[in-house]
Amino acid sequence: MDIKKISDSFSVVAQLQASDLEAVKAAGFKTLINNRPDAEDEGQPLNDDIAKKAAELDLVFYYLPVISGQVTDEAAAEFEKILAKVEAPVLAFCRSGNRCLCLWSLVNASQNKKPFAELQATAQQAGFDLTNLQARIEQRAGHA
Repeated sequence: MDIKKISDSFSVVAQLQASDLEAVKAAGFKTLINNRPDAEDEGQPLNDDIAKKAAELDLVFYYLPVISGQVTDEAAAEFEKILAKVEAPVLAFCRSGNRCLCLWSLVNASQNKKPFAELQATAQQAGFDLTNLQARIEQRAGHA
């Protein structure tokens, strides 16, 4: 597992297996968010299997599936609601972690008025690129 710390309260990781969750809990995470739709790839673990293991370990678990390349404002609003009510630290996952980071960035642009350059620098440190969201981030942050 290559967990990428984005902030003190939020990290992303590529696809988790149910067998990874004991290590996730041992790392101190309290909440998991799955942003990957079931059946996106053959052989991908089912959300229900991961959710069951999370429940066994007393990890808070949310399923907010987002289709790759289609991070919507509605999904960002739901992500914001989840983040507002859960205990940190949060670990979000999808195929690569990119969708999760995109959602977090849109929320931070709206909530904290973080400029694109700051969010992009954070993304790049974790190995991601937010260029395709620049206009949306700037608009949400009031910098458009």
